[in-house]
Amino acid sequence: MRDIEKGKEQLIEEVIELRQHITELEEQQDLYEPIKKELQEYPKRLYKWLIQNAPIAISITAEDGEVLEVNKAFLEMRGYTSIEDFGGTPLSARYVNVSDREHWLSLLHKKHTVTDIEIQLLKKDGTPIWVSFSSTPLPIEGSTRQYLTVMQNITERKQIQQALEESEKKYRNLTASLSEVIYRCNPETFFVTYVNKSIEDLYGYTIEEWLKDPTLWENAIHPEDKEKVFAGLAKASVKKQPYIHVYRIIRKDKSVRWVRDHVSWEKDEQGDPVSVNGIMYDITELKQVEGKREQLIQELQETLAKVNTLSGLLPICAWCKKLRDDKGYWKSVEEYISAHTGAEFTHGICPECHNKYFPENSTEENGKQNNNSEVR
Repeated sequence: MRDIEKGKEQLIEEVIELRQHITELEEQQDLYEPIKKELQEYPKRLYKWLIQNAPIAISITAEDGEVLEVNKAFLEMRGYTSIEDFGGTPLSARYVNVSDREHWLSLLHKKHTVTDIEIQLLKKDGTPIWVSFSSTPLPIEGSTRQYLTVMQNITERKQIQQALEESEKKYRNLTASLSEVIYRCNPETFFVTYVNKSIEDLYGYTIEEWLKDPTLWENAIHPEDKEKVFAGLAKASVKKQPYIHVYRIIRKDKSVRWVRDHVSWEKDEQGDPVSVNGIMYDITELKQVEGKREQLIQELQETLAKVNTLSGLLPICAWCKKLRDDKGYWKSVEEYISAHTGAEFTHGICPECHNKYFPENSTEENGKQNNNSEVR
């Protein structure tokens, strides 16, 4: 019995001790509860701080497009002071085209994630701005989906792009009226990126064919001129200096034309090439004129050479008056001069010979008539 009583007392002591431990643990839990709660809330506060202080505009929207939260960069970009200030404005005061919002929501409902959408928004003062934005769903439990949208103001980029497009349009309109071929090429591959309509008259290929086939220029060069053309172009490419080369091309109809090609390099502010620009002329007629001129010069030189052979001492027979040529043959004066100058002779009779050989007709009157007589 004593053992049983002793066991009960020991058990009671252990229960009391256990309750004391439980009480101590509960007291410690009360101490750690605020810390635990703080740790649980920290990621949320950090997430919110990161959004609010991000250098790029961020908004959180509901599935129906209602704006739930925005950061400082968003308010600064749109010209508002608070989300309440922004939320009180109608959609027509936020979008240049309200239909852009409907398009954005439609894409979100279909794909749930959209990237790099470009639309025009309105600032609070009515100033239009271009923005590029991307939206993605947030991992939040609940029946209503929320989206995180990141926006970037691209107004300056759009203005530069528009200025470039207007400049390019003016450039195209100007070059379209020129009879010379104007072209632009990639500085690395030399593939044509722009060419005016004059290319169709010179080569016979359409603009579409030129832009579609990057090897068309190379294939159109006359086979006998290719080595010279590429050697000169490679040499000019080293220093990126203007270069002029003349070569033949084979048109689409297989006819051959001569062209003069002026090549230059367009460079950026750092001196790096951004485009190869060129002007090409059809000089076929000029080449034909030059060919005729060279032929005429050659003929004149040959004629002059023949005339020059009559200079100096000529061996002539003292009796029959024949001349000896370079090969030792004796020829009449007429034959010799004709062979060396290309001149032709007409035969007549002088008054002295007429009186000598035709004395019966030797009168002063006849002498005057025969003065200019010719026998052909």
